[in-house]
Amino acid sequence: MLFAHTFIQFCIVCIQSLLVVIVHFAIFSNKCKGLYAELVLLLILQGMVGATLGFFISAICSKEETAIELSIGLLFPIILLSGMFWSLEGMKVIPREIAKLLPMSYAIIAGRNIITRGWDMMDWEVVRGYLSSSIWIVLFWYLALLATILNDQ
Repeated sequence: MLFAHTFIQFCIVCIQSLLVVIVHFAIFSNKCKGLYAELVLLLILQGMVGATLGFFISAICSKEETAIELSIGLLFPIILLSGMFWSLEGMKVIPREIAKLLPMSYAIIAGRNIITRGWDMMDWEVVRGYLSSSIWIVLFWYLALLATILNDQ
C-alpha cells in the first residue's frame, strides 16, 4: 500500500513542481541562470521529502489530530530554520549547525545557487542538495515502512 501511495504522490509532486517553475519563470518573468531541469528535479526531490515525512507521521500517529499537531510542530521549525527566509550564513554558529541537519537546508542552498549563479551538478553545493534530499526520502520512507509493519503486528 505504501508503494501505491508513493507512486501517486510522486506523480502529483511532478505536476506541482512543473507548475511552480512555469508560473515563477514564464508567467512572472523571473530569470534562472541554471538549467530548469535541474531545478525541477530538486523540487521533485523536496516534494518527495515532504510526502515521505507525511507517510511517516501518518504511520506513527493513531489519531488525525495528533498527526496534524505533529506535522505543524515539525514543519514550522524546519521552514523557519532551513534558510528559506534568511540565509544560513546570517545565523549564529550553533543554530546554523542545527539548521544544516534539517531536510530542506542543503536543497534551498542548491536551488538558490542554480537560480542565481547558474551552478549545475558539477558543483558540490548543488550535489549536496540532491544527496541530502535523497537521503531524507530514503530515511523517512524506511521509517514509514517500519512503523507500518510494527503497527500491523
